[in-house]
Amino acid sequence: MKSFYLILLSFLFVELSVAQDADNQYVTKPLPSLQIPADLTTYVILPPATDYGFGKTYRSAIGGALEKIEADQFNRGMLNHPLFNLQGRLTGINITRPGGNPFTAPEMRIRGVSSLFLDSQPLYVIDGMPDVPLSLIAPEDIASVTVLKDASLTAIYGESGAAGVVIVETKPGEPGRYTYDNFSEKKFAVTFNTRLSLEQVANPIPVADRAEFLRLRNAAFPGFDFDLGGDTNWLETVTRTAISHAHGLRLSTNALGIGVNASLHNRNLQGVGRNTAGADNFAKLQLTRRFWNNRITVAANGYLEDLTAESDLREVFRYAASFSPTAPVEELGEFFQIQEFDAFNPAAVQAQSLQEMRRNTKAGSARVSAEIFSNFTLNGRISYHTTRLREGAFFDRNAFFIGAEVNGRGEHYTRAYSDRNLETFVEYDTWRGTGSSGIQLSAGWQLRRHFEENSFISARGFSENLSGFGNFSGFTAVITEENQAAFGYNIQGGWLRGEVSLGQAFTLTTSARYESASRLPKATRRNLYPAAAAAVHLGDLLDWKTGMNNWKLRIGYGKSGRYANAIGLDDPAFVPGGTIFFDGRFLPVSIQTRSANPDLRLEIKSEINVG
Repeated sequence: MKSFYLILLSFLFVELSVAQDADNQYVTKPLPSLQIPADLTTYVILPPATDYGFGKTYRSAIGGALEKIEADQFNRGMLNHPLFNLQGRLTGINITRPGGNPFTAPEMRIRGVSSLFLDSQPLYVIDGMPDVPLSLIAPEDIASVTVLKDASLTAIYGESGAAGVVIVETKPGEPGRYTYDNFSEKKFAVTFNTRLSLEQVANPIPVADRAEFLRLRNAAFPGFDFDLGGDTNWLETVTRTAISHAHGLRLSTNALGIGVNASLHNRNLQGVGRNTAGADNFAKLQLTRRFWNNRITVAANGYLEDLTAESDLREVFRYAASFSPTAPVEELGEFFQIQEFDAFNPAAVQAQSLQEMRRNTKAGSARVSAEIFSNFTLNGRISYHTTRLREGAFFDRNAFFIGAEVNGRGEHYTRAYSDRNLETFVEYDTWRGTGSSGIQLSAGWQLRRHFEENSFISARGFSENLSGFGNFSGFTAVITEENQAAFGYNIQGGWLRGEVSLGQAFTLTTSARYESASRLPKATRRNLYPAAAAAVHLGDLLDWKTGMNNWKLRIGYGKSGRYANAIGLDDPAFVPGGTIFFDGRFLPVSIQTRSANPDLRLEIKSEINVG
């Protein structure tokens, strides 16, 4: 009954927002008429800034190719992944997700593929945490997304930013904090939203119906009877109208001087395949506290995602486009099957096989920022992220497709990986974004530790059909393949960055990062990534009015590198090679299959951008 009421609310597209202060009022004032109450001493006015290069920088001072969009510019509707907020909104950005599985993460390409390794996914930075999967965040929790496109900006992130950088900032937990655009004196705010979406196959692949199929086959093979006695539209048989609904609750408040932002989200998603469905749950908690007249800021963030999903095999849709439309779905109470090369009843494949996925992701960070003296700030941040992914594919012992041939088959894949990051940096800033000239200087050091484990097991010949995700224990079966692998590496880098602004009309940005990565041999693991960009802001120089005031001329240079996907290519590889009789006994033999490559280097790329 509870689910019924949730769905009913979804049909109404309910979006309820409640915001209260101590007097049950919500006050909003535009900046020009802003009058800050004298008793409010903990709130500050900040110019528009972007969390770029391990610290905040004023957006108008950036001379490289950058685009930033905020929540009010996102795509609307029921979006299953944060990247769909941006689809079609940014120039030079291609976002794709093949297939109809709502749990398949889309891919982003920034200015196309520019790597021989074809590893062209950008670096994602969420609330200052690098290399965290974007699927960890519910789309409703995102406040802004900034995309850095060229190497003059991304070089400061080292090898990780070679394919571009996507900086995501979630909605803050500081109601009552004045901003550059407006201010709201909110002591307490609660937002609830619920959404519903319907999805259908819009442009199905054109295939022959019963009459056309028989005409084509009889014309090509006269004298043969291809009529199996049925009339079936296989695509309609294996697909449906998918109904998905999502619900979210956000709480923002100030408690004991601590800015609190908490959110819970539940997304129940269906795919157009009849077996594709699952639930994705998110939780987020942000705490912020300011001390010493706002000169010290302490912040902590925690994130959690838990996904449980089932999906159809890809072969279901392949056979729906190729199986004979004259075949019936069932015959004598069982699925109809024929003995023909690569021809399987798609309804039977759908009912007798299954893919399952479980994903659990956790992330957290803590940051301290202290203004030691005027214009000089010391910063430190630690962050942690871990993801555990389990996937399985299972085939019924009676399945005509794969299962019956081997008396049932199961595959189970597990991947667990984690990242630990430590950053410390200092900033010196004399520019306040008010039109005056100034400089920003920063220097820092970063250490990233990555560890990953993978395992795969395949079995067949089960005594009974599998029950439970990846549960091979308790069954009589033959293990056909089993392998495990684990590896880890460290990346550390020191960096410098400088920005000079002359009345906002002219800006110069330079940076350099010196990085070392244990994925490479000692002789080649250290690399320097320099970058520089200059810009003339035409709107400020020529005093253009709104609509053209963001135009600028810029030129930039940057250098980046990309590691090979494989780990340990600088080491020799060995496999068991039988035994040899030596000194009166049999000794195992190992055969070298790969020679050491002590000169292994990065793929180096230099960019010059003019725009």
